[in-house]
Formats: sequence, structure tokens, C-alpha cells
Amino acid sequence: MFKPMIYVLLAATLLLTACSGATTTKPISTSGEPPGERLTISFAVPDWELERGYLDHSIKQFETQNPDVHVELKPFSEILGLSSMETFDVTDDLWQKLVSGADAFRVIFLNGIDRHPVREGLVYDLKPFIDANTTFHPDDFYADALDASTWEGGVWAIPTALDYELILFDKKIFDATGVSYPETGWTWDNFVTKARALTIHREGQATQWGFVRHPFRPVEIIELRTGSLLDDAITPPIPRFTEPEVVEAVKWLFDLTYRDPVMATEPTGQDETAAMWSSMASTWPVYSQQDDVGVIPYPIDEPDADTTPMHFEQVAMSAGTSHPEAVWRWIDFLSRQPPSQPGWAPARRSVTAAMGFWDGMDAELASALRFGMDHAAQPSLGKWDVAYAALDAELRAAFEGEKSVEDALRDAQSQAIADLEDQASQLAAATPAPVAVATKRPEAAEGTIPIAFMPMGSANELRSFRDAAERFHAVNPGIKVEVKNPSLNAVNPASLVDQADCFQSIANLDSPGTLTVLYNLNPLIDADPSFDLTDFFPSLLSLYQQEGQLWGMPAGVQPYVIAYNQALLDAAGQTPPGSTWSIDDFLSLAQTLTRGEGTNRQYGLASTSELLDMLVFVERLGGQILDETTDPPSADFTNPDTIEAVKYYTDLSLLHDVKPICVTEDECETLIQADRVAMWGTPLVLHDESQANVLPFPEGPGGSGLPILHVRGYFISAQTASPQACWEWIKFLTTDVGVVQGLPSRRSMVNAEVYRQRIDVDVLDAYRTSVENNREPTDLQVLISQEQLTPYVTWLEQAYRQIVEGGDSPQQALSMAQRKADDYHTCVVAAGPIEDPSVYRMCAEQADPGLSAD
Repeated sequence: MFKPMIYVLLAATLLLTACSGATTTKPISTSGEPPGERLTISFAVPDWELERGYLDHSIKQFETQNPDVHVELKPFSEILGLSSMETFDVTDDLWQKLVSGADAFRVIFLNGIDRHPVREGLVYDLKPFIDANTTFHPDDFYADALDASTWEGGVWAIPTALDYELILFDKKIFDATGVSYPETGWTWDNFVTKARALTIHREGQATQWGFVRHPFRPVEIIELRTGSLLDDAITPPIPRFTEPEVVEAVKWLFDLTYRDPVMATEPTGQDETAAMWSSMASTWPVYSQQDDVGVIPYPIDEPDADTTPMHFEQVAMSAGTSHPEAVWRWIDFLSRQPPSQPGWAPARRSVTAAMGFWDGMDAELASALRFGMDHAAQPSLGKWDVAYAALDAELRAAFEGEKSVEDALRDAQSQAIADLEDQASQLAAATPAPVAVATKRPEAAEGTIPIAFMPMGSANELRSFRDAAERFHAVNPGIKVEVKNPSLNAVNPASLVDQADCFQSIANLDSPGTLTVLYNLNPLIDADPSFDLTDFFPSLLSLYQQEGQLWGMPAGVQPYVIAYNQALLDAAGQTPPGSTWSIDDFLSLAQTLTRGEGTNRQYGLASTSELLDMLVFVERLGGQILDETTDPPSADFTNPDTIEAVKYYTDLSLLHDVKPICVTEDECETLIQADRVAMWGTPLVLHDESQANVLPFPEGPGGSGLPILHVRGYFISAQTASPQACWEWIKFLTTDVGVVQGLPSRRSMVNAEVYRQRIDVDVLDAYRTSVENNREPTDLQVLISQEQLTPYVTWLEQAYRQIVEGGDSPQQALSMAQRKADDYHTCVVAAGPIEDPSVYRMCAEQADPGLSAD
């Protein structure tokens, strides 16, 4: 599957960073506990949030205001014992692990915290802190935001950000059908009328749906009409399933989904369209690039109706914390910060005003979102889940014709009452187990040299480096390595030198100021006769050489491969091709594996990163993205071979129909998970069990072997006081199999038994071919490693979207991208030697003013 690491990497290449290359001279902290008499509190966050580094600034600001407190971040994957957040599942001990692993944590469920950890005494009641804090102001939160975590006399989590579900609609379909656009304040009757007029059925199958809500959850839609289906004025609550209002709402939904269907109950297929569909407000920037998409809030029938589904980002406190007052200060502080997720709204009105949330927002979205925030609907699922489980089962029976709606609701009512009484009795009899937050790792012994090391990549890789640090310490007892949390800033060595003594990053030696902040490795190598530099592949080593000196050591290579679904190949009577398959072989196989229609459509290929896949195919087909005869490299988008290669890739969708066009990566990921895709591109990750079935990319006129995305490297900060200790550590890492996520940079390690056991020999041979024969970095590697080229990546993505969604020819779309790239290059050259990378952003915005609004 598509790994978090590649998302991080591509996000870094698409952003026009404005980080200064200047460095400071403050000392590097190598102690696990900050100096002075500060206490440490731990805060657990999803891996992606930790990787983006958003909280780094917030922690610095908080610690400046609260010098007696230090905040330590912990990734969820480490606390939950997961190799990857992709394997996350709700287990019985989930809440126990969270409250035992950190003093405070993000609530990762979009519906907010549920009642289980509260009933079990696992989370701290925050109401006493709120009552004692005269500046907290509960009425500063948007409607129902704080109420969603308030019950039984307590407040169990504080919201920090909100997202709202809105309805998007295709204006072209409305125009073609002669249906007027919906307007804010429309009613449910208006909704049904439009949905019926917009739905098209052919031969008993819908080809155009009036409305699609994914995922389709009947109870959630019913509650938009009726409000909560449980009356929780008493404990246990009383179900409302047999009330006339509820019966009417269920019949209404049955008519719309089964009797005379206008609303899809399953994900739509490639041959089905939707006139209206649900989407979160945070996704609007993706759709707003299409002129023919509108946005509207959910309908209401009464002025005070609450029908806009609301999602939460919350923070809760562990009942086991030893420092509740300090943790409360941190939680209160977080509630006053801008959201960490792009597109989300602050939970507080004051933060919305302070950050200018509405300034420059698309007027259509602003109108829909303001109305939706005033009519927000609290989610109720999960508070008493046994009642909803009974209702779901009976609704399924009614919708499948096994029972009448009335009988199903009557049976659900009886079952839910019994289940709720049982659950309430169990809770009353239960004795909450004591909770204690795990203590910090022991400090280094006196006389030990401490060094701080920061890896790059995903947070779930932390464990492998921390395990390696223990192995290293066992054979080097005089050195203690503190492995710090990774950050997206790891793509820029200049931004890391004051955060760690040594670190991992991508080779980017051409960036302004980089060499001045790195420690020259040549003196260390010269003084170490046991170190064999010839064991490294020369093509990888050359990435870290400049001015005749070596500034870093190649750590591991991130190859890009084709993963395949063995079951789908077996069903089609196909065997996986060999390592030397061609572009023609690829297309033939993709066509053979594409079959079915509608929701049963199976695709030969799908992409979880359109731009990355396109770049790899362009390279294989002999296209050229960069002209490296200029300094800095200029774009070569209109090279005839490039245009032809882009046409080949877009024709996979537009002509051959072997590949779906996904608006978001999640759409294609969902198809892959549903076994509806036979092949897809993915970074090769050694320790990922799901990657047993992989192939090298097909060979073409532009190359063979294994495409390489980037080469991670180990560097030593010029500011470190312990360069020799860092040298011993990074030497150790280059021989440690456990920390290599892709493939190794040493010849000797390629032959290690672990690789022979876990990776197909054809893939290993293709990798060796790539690194042995390719002496120069590819365009793809250069694009990823040089921040001044990131605007090119942005404009290539724009060109792709214009071709597959806007109807432009490859020639037209790439010509427009070329003009922007030429203007950008002219500006950069005119600026002369650039010491401040923010000049790149300035030039990019001059070439493409639209970037300034992003």
C-alpha cells in the first residue's frame, strides 16, 4: 500500500518552502530531559501530525510562556505498538494504551471522544479546570463543539479544530437537466425534488445518481432529519426508534435508496456519475479548481434545525497523569492555536478571527460553511453503541425486504432497551482500573557521551532507530544516542543542524548554505582505516560529494515498484511478468486485467500518486522534464518526447480506460483495498509484509532497472561537539539491516539473507542494475532533492489535471506549464546567487500569481 513516507516526501516537493538557510549557534540539546527544574509532559499525536512538524513551533511558543514545562511528542504508532498506522484498528485495549502511554493525546475519531474511556475512568474530567479558568470562555467555541464532549456532569475533551460535511454539486449536470442550483436554506423537500430530477436509470441500473454519500450510513442520515435517536436525559437512555417522526424518516430514506432509488448505497463506479455528493469542507480546495462544481450546506426544515455533520479534532487528558495542572495548561494553549490540518476551522471563534480564517476564502465556500457552522449536528454514534448496533441490524432487514419498517423498528426498540440495560448494569458494577502514564526512558550514565539523532520519514520508523540505538549502545557503551522525533524539515539539512548532532536527510548539497552547516567526513574517514568506502555504490556516494569532499553517507534507497494483486492475476489466468517486461507488455496486461462495469469495474492500474506515477512513466518512455545544461536546471516540458510520454500516461485513462481518474488519492486507495485494482505504483518498503508481490517498472526507451525516488543520507552537524561519536553511530547505521526501509547503499548488504528472503530476486537484480549503471541522478531524483525546482512539480500537476479533467491536449497543458517555468527560471537567474530560499517563492508567485493564494 501507499506508505506515509512517500506522502511526506511528495508533500515536501510540492510545497514552495520559504525556510531560511541561515543557522543559529544555540547549543544542541542532547539530554532527554530539558535543563533546569522543568517537568516533562508527554503528548501523543497521529504519526502524520508529528511528521509534518506543525507542533514544533507550538511547543516552542508554549514552553516560552510556560518555562517550567517541557512537552515531549509521541507518535501513535509507538504507543499502540504498530509497525504502521495503516494497520490501525480499534482494539479493546486502545484507550488503555493511549492513557498509559502519554499524559495527553489527540482523539483520533472524527466523531470525537466516546463514552467508553470515560466510563472506565481512563480520562481526566476537565470541568474543574474550566470552572477555575476565568479566561477559558466556553461560549467562544462554535455551536455544539464543546458540548459534544460534555456529559454526565463532566467535560472529557477539548476541541481544537472542526470540519463540516457539505454537499457539492456538478453545475454542468444541473444545467443539462434544467434543474436550478440549490440555495442556502433549502429544504429536504427541495433536496428530494432535485435528486429525483437528476437521477438517470438505464436498463435497471443507475448511470447518474441524484446524491451520493460515502460511506453510506443509514442511521447518520436518519438523525439529520430527527436529531439523536436516543433520549439520554436518563441513564440508560431511551431509544426513540418507534416514535412517528423516526418511522417517517426511515420510510423516507427507504424510498430514496430502495423503492425509487436516487441515493447510492454503494461506492459509485467509473461509469456512474453523481449530481450531488457529500464532502468535507476541508477538501474544497481540490474541487474549487473545477469551475463546474458548487457547494451548499445540508437542507433544513426549521430555522433552528441542526443538519450539518460536524467532525472534531480534540485533546483529552489521561487520568493517570502525574501533572494534571501542567497538562491542562497545554490543552488550553492548544485550543487557542490554528488547526494542524489544512482546511479545518478553529474550534474557537477568537482563533478564527485572529488567524484571518475567512480572509480570502472562496465566497461560495464561505457562505455554505458559515451556515453549516450555525446549524451543526452533533454526532451521537458511539456514545451507546449497543443501541445503534441493534438498529443497524433491523434496518438492514427492512431495507432488504425481510420485514416492514414498522416491525423492524419495533424489534430494534425492544432489543436496544434490553442491551442498554445490560450495558448500564455492567458499567455500574465495573471498578475502574488504576492508570499510570509510563515514565521516560532512563538517562545516559555519567561519563557517557550523549548525541541527538533525528531520522527522516514516518514516525512509525522511530522504533527501528531506537532499537538500533540500543544495539549500538551495547557495543559502544561510551556513547548514548537519543533518537528524536522526525520532521518534514528533514528534507533540508540546513534546517536541522541546530536540532540534532547528526541526522538523516536527502542529499541537497546545491541548496544555499548547505555545505557550511555540515561536517566534512573526509578527516573522519582518513582516520578510520577499517572503513571501506568502496563497499558503497559509486552512483549513490557521488550524491554526497562536492568540492572533492564527502559531506554525508548514503543510507538507503527508496525504489519505486509496481505492486500487483495476485488473486486478480490468477482469476484472469495471468502470471506476473519477468523483470525485463516492456511498456507494451505493461499496457497489454493492464488491458487484460481491466473488466466489468459500474460498481463491479476492475482496473488494470490505479494511482495513489498521479504525479509521481506520471513522472516515472515519462522517464521510462524517454521524456525529459529538466534541461540540466543550465544552472539552475530549466524545465523541458515541451520536449516532443515528453509530450508523447505524458500523452501515453493520460491515455491510460482517457483512451484505454484501464486506469480510473481519482480526484483524491483516497479514492484510488479505496479501490485498491476493495480488490478492484490489479496493479499500482508504490515505494518499496522492506519491512512491509503487504509488499510481497512487486515488480520492477516496465522497461522503455528511457531506461531499465528500478526507478529510484531518492537516496536518504546520514549527516553530521557542523555545530556538534561530538563528531567522532556521530561518526561511529552513522557507520553502524549503514550496516544495520533493521533501519533500511527501502534497499541498502552498500554492495555487501544487498547480498544479505534478509533481502533474499523478503524481496523477489528480479527486483534485487533490477535495483543493482539501476545503481551500478546509472551514474547521474535522474530528473525525478533531482526534482525531489532540490527545493528550488519544486514549482516545476506544481505546474506539472496542474498540467496533468488540465488534461484529464479540463480537456486540454498534452501540448496545450504542457505549453502553459512551460511558460510559467520559463518565467520562473528567468526570475531566479536574474536574482543571482540566492542565499535566501524565500526568493524562490517570490519568483514562483510572479510566474504564477495563483500560487500566492495557496
